Amino acid sequence: MKKALVLLNSGDARNKDELEVFLRNKYNDKNLSPLQNETLRSMVASISVFAKLNSVWKHYEQIGNGSALHDETDKLIKKLQEYLPEYFITPAMRYTSPFAQTAIARIEELGIKEVVLLPLYLHYSTITTGSIIEDFTQKAEGRFSIKIIEPYYKNFLLNKAICDDIVQTLGKYNDFHLIFVARGVPQERSTIEDHLEILKENLIHYAVNIKSINLAYLSKSILSKKEKPTLETTL
Repeated sequence: MKKALVLLNSGDARNKDELEVFLRNKYNDKNLSPLQNETLRSMVASISVFAKLNSVWKHYEQIGNGSALHDETDKLIKKLQEYLPEYFITPAMRYTSPFAQTAIARIEELGIKEVVLLPLYLHYSTITTGSIIEDFTQKAEGRFSIKIIEPYYKNFLLNKAICDDIVQTLGKYNDFHLIFVARGVPQERSTIEDHLEILKENLIHYAVNIKSINLAYLSKSILSKKEKPTLETTL
């Protein structure tokens, strides 16, 4: 019998209706919200969605009226299935469909007992990897033997692919600054900085003229002050 490989991610909005679902579930996640009272957290989530939905959707309009995350995940699954025919491969998203419940029902229907969880985050934090793993394992209710892939930002082939892509994209320029942009999650900072040093070392071996390699933080975490240096300051 096949094993199951579950690609875990937060999900994203493919249209405005789904954006409302995404925001409501995200604001109601106890791993992101400082509010631990479930009723109060749900009320605040509803108010936040009402207040922010239209302004947030304007950002989605700028990228084509929806996120490409789900389409890219489907492409990844199709490619993985070629290399791993012995696995049933399925996505499970935290805030938008297909949710963990859907993946679990399908795995159970196929009679599969062994499950490998692959979070599509390179670095660990409780509000990303921790939240999506917790969501799946709680809903699975002990029905499977579960193995979790640990953070893999040090993987040689992954980092080679990142560097190859950078050089291929910017190879036509003789002179440029490179900025790696991360979200402002303090729990991830040490591994992100470690990852940056790995990428810097790898990029030395390419014949490209990079004037500077920088790390900047983009967003403000619900649980903390904004990390520095910000993208605005770096630019």
